[in-house]
Order: sequence, then structure tokens, then C-alpha cells
Amino acid sequence: MAETAQKQAQDPDRELIVQFLAGDESAFNRLVLKHQQSAYNIAYGLLGNREEALEAAQDAFVRVYKNIQKFRWSCSFKTWLYKIVLNLARSRYRKLKRRRQLIS
Repeated sequence: MAETAQKQAQDPDRELIVQFLAGDESAFNRLVLKHQQSAYNIAYGLLGNREEALEAAQDAFVRVYKNIQKFRWSCSFKTWLYKIVLNLARSRYRKLKRRRQLIS
């Protein structure tokens, strides 16, 4: 129990999340600005395509925006976001791969 409280206190994004949940839209914008490059880099590493990586990263932030009230404080925001980015990028990769197979 104390370990979870310690993790919460150490998450540098905690205050921004709390502010956003309290109605401060600019706090979410600051989260996006802080993490957008890393989210893009992760998606690009998997997809190898600039446009697809941008879409995956953007979709991840939309998903975070819609579901942030479900955020589990037991992990860091960064971990949660990157898991979402990876899942979306993997899904896009599978779709792209199927499309290429259909075209071939």
C-alpha cells in the first residue's frame, strides 16, 4: 500500500492529470506536449512510416483523453500512455500488413 502511494507521488505527470480531471483543459495540452515526441518515436519504431506513426500517436492521445478517468494510479502516466501507443501501433501494423498481402 505504501509502495503505491510512493509511486503516485513520484509520477511527475500526476499534478497535470489531477488538474485535467478538475476541468483544466490546458493541463491535458501540457501532457500532450510533454509526451508527443516519445509517443511518435515508439509508433514510428514499430510502423516505420511517418504518417502512420503520427496517426497512431494522435489516436493514443484521443484514447487517453476519453479514458483518463480510468487511469490507474498504480502505474505511471508514461507507462500507461506508451502501452496505448504500442497497442494502437501494433493494430495499425497488422492492418497494413493485411492490406499489403491483399494487394500482392
